[in-house]
Amino acid sequence: MKWSLVYFLFVYNVYTAICSDTTDVFEFGTNVGHISFNVAGTIGNSQQDKLTRIPITVGYCMKITYVRVEVDNKHAPPVVAMDYNVNTITIKYRWHQISTSTYIVTAKAVPIPSCSSSNLT
Repeated sequence: MKWSLVYFLFVYNVYTAICSDTTDVFEFGTNVGHISFNVAGTIGNSQQDKLTRIPITVGYCMKITYVRVEVDNKHAPPVVAMDYNVNTITIKYRWHQISTSTYIVTAKAVPIPSCSSSNLT
């Protein structure tokens, strides 16, 4: 009985990893502007990797209007938040979610009309 349960769990994990679409998409803001930021990465499966912060940097005199976060985790989706004060995406997993995942963050931005590079002096 014990080995049949182990075998079932193994087959189930392989099946869910191969046969299911596990990408969750999180969107913030209004989808306008030009792509100004794009980064991809991996989140490990240790307890230290439960909270990942991704700072979004755009050019001078640009304002972020839209952020799209794609997270691929075969077990469960994380909690994803956008902190507009510091332009940072936070990906947070619960304490019992221990599995490797990948992410893609794409941000769009528009020029700030009242700003120019001559304001630097």
